[in-house]
Amino acid sequence: MPRLLWSLGCVCLTLALIFAFEAVSPASDTPELSHKSSGRLVGGKVRLVFAPAKKPKKSNSKKAKAEMTAESDSADSDKAADAGNPTGGLKFSRDIAPILVSNCMGCHNEKAMTKNGKFDLSTFEKLVNQPAASGDPSVVPGKPEESHLYLRLTGEEKPRMPRGGNNRRLSENAIEKIGQWVKEGAKLDAGIDPKAQLASFAASPEQLRKDELSKMSGDQRDKIVETKGLERWKQANSKVTPEITPSKSFLLFGNLPKDRVTASLKTLETQWGQIKSLVPVDSVQKVGLYVFNDRTSFVEFARTVEKRDVESTDNITSNLSDSEPYIAVIDPAGGKEEPAAAAAPKKASRSRRSEGGAEVERSLAGVITEALANGAVKREGKAPVWLSSGIGAYFSAKVDPRSTFALKLRRTAFDVFDQGWVSKGSEILGGEGKVEDIRAVGYAMVETMATDPRSRPYVSRFVREMLAGGEKLDDCLQGTFEMSRDVYLAWTGEFVQEHFASRR
Repeated sequence: MPRLLWSLGCVCLTLALIFAFEAVSPASDTPELSHKSSGRLVGGKVRLVFAPAKKPKKSNSKKAKAEMTAESDSADSDKAADAGNPTGGLKFSRDIAPILVSNCMGCHNEKAMTKNGKFDLSTFEKLVNQPAASGDPSVVPGKPEESHLYLRLTGEEKPRMPRGGNNRRLSENAIEKIGQWVKEGAKLDAGIDPKAQLASFAASPEQLRKDELSKMSGDQRDKIVETKGLERWKQANSKVTPEITPSKSFLLFGNLPKDRVTASLKTLETQWGQIKSLVPVDSVQKVGLYVFNDRTSFVEFARTVEKRDVESTDNITSNLSDSEPYIAVIDPAGGKEEPAAAAAPKKASRSRRSEGGAEVERSLAGVITEALANGAVKREGKAPVWLSSGIGAYFSAKVDPRSTFALKLRRTAFDVFDQGWVSKGSEILGGEGKVEDIRAVGYAMVETMATDPRSRPYVSRFVREMLAGGEKLDDCLQGTFEMSRDVYLAWTGEFVQEHFASRR
């Protein structure tokens, strides 16, 4: 019994010593995670305590259930329509509403109806229930020959619509679609409110184009990209015919050594997949990659294709929102081979050099990767400049981690840190600062989030929320990481101090 009491006493004493040690032990320099968001100075360093927001739980809200039910009902109705009609039938939102919105809504809306026959077709309800000027129904389901809407479009009733002469008339295909829709019963898609504005649910030109492309074979889609690509290339440089190299996601136009093209496309396919995991790009068409060996052709491309002048420092441009999306860049090596040492320099300070001896900051794949990332961000939302340029620089630096380009990014970010990361970072988050500073700081912030294993799973969610409303940075930080702006700046600043000081 005394021995048992002695043992228990030793255990209690040990536990007491442990608790006492933890109570007085100095704080670790490593940022730690908890379920609170704060930042405080401990021993001269910022000690971060933050917790990424929990992954969204399955919502039980009435609104979420209603949206899910509506989507399910819509999908079921689409299947039913397709089953009842081998061709799938016409859908008002996809086939009819876009025609009316583009060609008729400019005159026949609530504001203009007084001077345009008092016929308002801004909603489906008004379109089918409003009487024509004669008092007869404007749309008679199943009977286009008795529907004034259709008869005005064909010219069987006067005045013919739309007004403005032959140049304003609808195409025969558009008129035929409207007549067929009336003949099929003049129905609205299931799940759509008939009182909703047509413009709110009419398929966009991009959606229509995507539907059209999805029905084509891969060879047919490639032919469209090739034809458009050659047309654009000729506008920039009519004296040179480019070689065309396809891959899964791209068609590369240029005159480069074949091994460089093959290696670059292989790298780009990998990077494109990673970019799309961060930025939700949804496109069925391949991206045309135009690689010019001289600046003159690149400048002419911007002038003729994009109708703009470029800055002297610009070497990339992109438009992934175009029906035939594209990237245009200047080849860093001027169309020549990249030296083996340049492809993977052993030292960060060693510059890449082309055969001509000119310094090459990074690889062709690195340049195109930045353009792809920038284009994806611009296509999918309105992110602030620091985030869009930071994402582009981040992915480019992943391709060329030891390049002069990556070295400059880190050096510039550390220079900003030396000037006062919190104050300078706040300015850049607000859209102020030099272009190179904004890109470097954006790069550092993106790399911090993407590198830290605790925040990495939530970066995609943060980016998507920023794309949806990037001006609300504080809300996005709080909603994603449960972190204030001050803590975010302290966290990213500490990352720069720790990781970039040795890479200057």
